[in-house]
Parts: sequence; structure tokens; C-alpha cells
Amino acid sequence: MEDNRYLLYGSNRHAIKEKTVAILRSADISTEDTEMFDMNDTPVQSAVESAMTIPFLSDQKAVIIDNAMFVAGKKPDQEIDHALGMLEDYWNHPNPTTLLIVRCPYDKLDQNAPLVKKLLDQGKSFHFGTGKQKTMFDDVRQSLEKEGFTIAANALQMFIGRTKKSNLMMYNELNKLMMYKDNEDKHITIDDVRAITIRDIDDNIFELTNALLAKDRNALLRVYEDLLQINTDPMWMIGVLVRKFQEILYTQELLRLGRTQKDIQKHFKVSKGRAYYMVKNARDVTKTQLDRFLGGLSQLDYAIKSGKMDKQLGLEMFLLKSV
Repeated sequence: MEDNRYLLYGSNRHAIKEKTVAILRSADISTEDTEMFDMNDTPVQSAVESAMTIPFLSDQKAVIIDNAMFVAGKKPDQEIDHALGMLEDYWNHPNPTTLLIVRCPYDKLDQNAPLVKKLLDQGKSFHFGTGKQKTMFDDVRQSLEKEGFTIAANALQMFIGRTKKSNLMMYNELNKLMMYKDNEDKHITIDDVRAITIRDIDDNIFELTNALLAKDRNALLRVYEDLLQINTDPMWMIGVLVRKFQEILYTQELLRLGRTQKDIQKHFKVSKGRAYYMVKNARDVTKTQLDRFLGGLSQLDYAIKSGKMDKQLGLEMFLLKSV
């Protein structure tokens, strides 16, 4: 499923509103299925509680957290107690049936805040300043030019497509590409990108989930090592695994209601192949097994956050015990 978490920030409020409309239109979500919460007079926990609620009259809904000044380290005019930890927890484990948009009217964010780091590293973020907006394409081109490299247009398109969900992954893969090329040939082609960069991180997590459910130890370890090589945070992996198991639970419920694979593909906005495996997993795995996985991940999350378990060791033990 495409990511359903967005951070829109910057001083160009008009551009932010236009982007919001475009996102909602792309997701085919109507205004009737959209709720907006102004952080100037409403605590963020009210918005998160709404985002956690499954829509009843439609397949998907949207929640907009507007004027999120806390993302820029600012305080609202009124004294409001924002439970930011609740938003951070939700960002780790989003409801797949809710599209969440956080909007902040400032160009400069509080980059040192744990919540802001989470918002920028996970989901999709867009900056809308009053000047010319710098895109990921510009960032990659400029980073390469500084080292004397050029890149073909189709190669750049593929590179962004494979790495766009994680800034850390993007720069790691960019360094690998430059190291791969020799000093005499500094033009990066689509074949170079195909040979060196890994696929989208979400594809790896999907494979990791499938290997876990199929109890395929070899595939499990291979994908896990791939994720570690790009410095994927074990806590992030735990959060995404939880989300994937929740998706299977939702898929089971949709099948129980008589929905077809095509309906599920449309509901989750995934490819035909992805929908096939979602349905397969939903039919092959029992609710008891899913509850056991989710319960184990919940206990692991608590053990890590309470300092009782190292996050990488804890995740590895969970994965190996599960197969």
C-alpha cells in the first residue's frame, strides 16, 4: 500500500492547501469523509483518536492536523496540552484505512525533536516555501554534480522511485552508486541503478512479512540482512511489521464481508500482485496466529522501550523464534 502519512510544511499556505486537495483527490476521498482539526484550539490526541477509527460508510477517510505549530517548536496562542507521544505512536503504526495529513505553516522545523525526525523519515514530506521549491530530483543531481558525476534522466527517475521513502536510504544508495563507478566513467545509467540500488524498502518489508508467515528462514534472513545493510532502524521494522499484520486482519474482515481480490486491491491502493498475496496471506493465516505475532511484537516493543532488550537483538530473536 502506498504510504498514507503526509507532512506538509512551509510559509506558502496556498500551495499547502492545493497539495492537500491533490492528495485527497488522488486517494479518491471526498470532503464528507475528511475531518480537520485545528491545533490552535484542539489537542492533537483528538485528531489521532479520529485517525484510529475505522470508517463505516466508506473504504477510506482522511484526517487533517492543521496548524501543527509544535512541528516547528512553536506554541499556540491558547494553552493546549498536546499529547505528542500519541501522534508519534500513531505515526509508527498508522491505520491503513486513514489518510493522515499534518500541516505546519512554518518553513523551519524543529529538526532535533524526536517527533519531527519521525515525521520526516517516515511517510512523505513536502516543503512549500515562498521561493522555488527544491525537489528530491534537484537534491540528487546537485549531490552528484559536487562529486563530478552526471546521471541519465531515466536513471534518475528509477533511482528516486526506489529510494524516495527514506532520505537515509537515498543518500546511502547514492554513495554506493558513486563508489561503483570508476574515476574515468562518471555518468550513471539506468543499468547502474538497476544493478546497485535495492528495491523500495516497502517491498523488502512485504517480503519479510511473507517469509515470516511462510516460515521460510533463508528468505527471512536474506531480506533482514538487506534491510540492515541500508541502516534500517529495527524499531521502524517492528512498526511496519505490526502494520502489515494489521493489514492482513483488515483483509480477513473484508473477505468475510464478501469483498473480492479486486475490491481489496482498490481499497488498499496496491498492485494486482500485492493484492494477490494479501488475500493469500489472509486465507492461509489464522486470526490466532496473527494475534500471537502482534502480541509478540507488542511485548518486544515494550521491552526495548523500557531498556530491557537491545532493539536489534530483540528483533532477531523474535524473527528466528517465529520460523
